[in-house]
Amino acid sequence: MNKSRVWRTFSVVLASASLFAAGCSGKQSGGSEAAANDGRPPSPAPAEPVELAVHATMSGMTEDFMKKHFGAYITKKFPHVTLKYMPTVSGRTTKDYLASGEKFDILITPSGSTPGSLLDNQLQLDLTPFIKKYNFDLNKLESSSVDIQRKFAGGEGIYGIPFTANTLVLFYNKDLFNQFGVPLPTNHSTWDDIYESVKKLSRTEGGTAYRGLTAAYWHLFLLNQTSTPGQDAKTFKSLYMGEPYKKEMEFMTSFFRVPGNNWEKGTSVAEMVNAFVQGTSAMYVGLDNTWQLYKFPKELNWDMIRLPQRKEMPDTGPQTYPNYMYVTSTSKHPDTAFQVAAAFASDEFQSYYTKQGYLPVTKNSAELMKQYSADLPEFAGKNKDILWPKLAPSTGVTKYQSIDTKYEGQLFIDIVTGKKDINTALRDAAEAHDKDLAAALSK
Repeated sequence: MNKSRVWRTFSVVLASASLFAAGCSGKQSGGSEAAANDGRPPSPAPAEPVELAVHATMSGMTEDFMKKHFGAYITKKFPHVTLKYMPTVSGRTTKDYLASGEKFDILITPSGSTPGSLLDNQLQLDLTPFIKKYNFDLNKLESSSVDIQRKFAGGEGIYGIPFTANTLVLFYNKDLFNQFGVPLPTNHSTWDDIYESVKKLSRTEGGTAYRGLTAAYWHLFLLNQTSTPGQDAKTFKSLYMGEPYKKEMEFMTSFFRVPGNNWEKGTSVAEMVNAFVQGTSAMYVGLDNTWQLYKFPKELNWDMIRLPQRKEMPDTGPQTYPNYMYVTSTSKHPDTAFQVAAAFASDEFQSYYTKQGYLPVTKNSAELMKQYSADLPEFAGKNKDILWPKLAPSTGVTKYQSIDTKYEGQLFIDIVTGKKDINTALRDAAEAHDKDLAAALSK
């Protein structure tokens, strides 16, 4: 065998051995990126950084609050997203921001404030295409929170994603009940029971005037247990002169016409809650997160129960009051904004937020509520069973809800101060309401 033939044979064997070795190692010839990653596809390029402006209309959602509860979560979930916080503070309301040329990617507001904050400013954006694109499951959410959105959108579309809810509860001061020998209220208390307690607790002792009950009366109207609306859902005209509304107004004002619990002049909701915080009101009806917003002092020996039940609506709680994340029509990053908003409705965030003392909005709320306020030492020993299994049907919130709110508040003040009898107050409010409505519709 000549030398050249031997060399050719050796080269073929060497090449075959190299191919065999490459096959055993799982690598392929050609020097591709796949070879360097053991056959795995290349990693996707990192997402471009995005800043989202987030505006909250609720005074309790300060910049520190949003950084703690929203920012930390989003940084972990979407590392490329940075949130710019735009809280509501003095001189920086929604209209103030907009007047100065500011734009929001996400607007955070409850259902009751949606007309004034979102709709009046033409910030609504139908999220239906995004819901389909990102396969977001609306069925996992508490149904009435979605129904409210459908009503805002005229039956079609949806503008906001709920991330938490509020309910009305009755807070009570244990020390005042014990001091005056009145049995403590329970989750089985009725409004008739509360009325009797108000009569016993409204008194003056040692020069201090004590009230039996104060309340966020605006929320009592909006979330009433009989689902009685103040406005017609189609015409938006006042319903104050109807018998159902008159009956509801008589009920709500009756507690504030009890001697010692009546008012000689108009009072704000802030004054009412402050009376409870300062220990001069034995009970306060308000949203469940009031204790966090007002930071009840340690010396206040308080607890809370479900909103007492109405005899007309046994075993029925108030209407739901969801808070929503709205992707606005002015957002330059609507896809990212939607993904962020949707993340707050995830099981992960819902579990975290419930442990922080905020109510969940998913259909597994009963299970999540077992963890309610678990991360808050100051809530130890408090009643956590504050949600009625059955809620009153939602009356919805109309586009012109702010007009209704204005005159319902005026009605309450006129009646409890004795400025007007109930029939006169209702007639005057109905006329003024419809006059304001006509002006709004003509614009």
